[in-house]
Amino acid sequence: PHAMASKSPAVAAAFASGCALGGIAGFLAGKYVGLFAGSWLRRSKGRSANLDHVVVEAHDENRLQEFVSFYRDGLGLEIIRMQNYRNFQKSNKKAAFPSVKINDTQVIDLFPSEMKHFGCKNKKGPVDHICISMSAKDHWKAMENLSDMGYEIRDHGIRFGGEGDGYSTYFYDPNGMWLELRNYEKSNYGITRELANALLTNKKS
Repeated sequence: PHAMASKSPAVAAAFASGCALGGIAGFLAGKYVGLFAGSWLRRSKGRSANLDHVVVEAHDENRLQEFVSFYRDGLGLEIIRMQNYRNFQKSNKKAAFPSVKINDTQVIDLFPSEMKHFGCKNKKGPVDHICISMSAKDHWKAMENLSDMGYEIRDHGIRFGGEGDGYSTYFYDPNGMWLELRNYEKSNYGITRELANALLTNKKS
């Protein structure tokens, strides 16, 4: 491991959509999704981190279809991996869920009921977790920094995100919500896995 290396109309639209969910939970969802949707969050020169995805609950078929209609028909965004999810419902083999494609590197994941046991156990409200992607070296440094600060790694592995499959590690943030950190450097997955296992071993010892 080495050293860590204009808001758009979509922001207002996404913020308003979250508030439509109602109450404080809706406000928070709108806040997170609104920030996420802004083009100012896209990776640019000199920035090594990228807000990769936000996960929102859609824990029954009716609510899932409401989200699909909202983002596809209301905002004109593409729904991806729906067929993967339907195949998972039939076979119960490879876990999959639908996502809303914001751009080439960012998605909103819609977690149906089958994903409940994969989600954050401490969450409050409809936003399950936030994922930030970064270079492998920055990922490793962040993992070590958080561990040194007392934030223990909770889980890790290859997961789907805004740019496809990446290697993810999970921590609780100060509010008890999952923060997922990931990198997409396949050649470095082994090192990421080894570091994650080492941090888990240190936690248990």
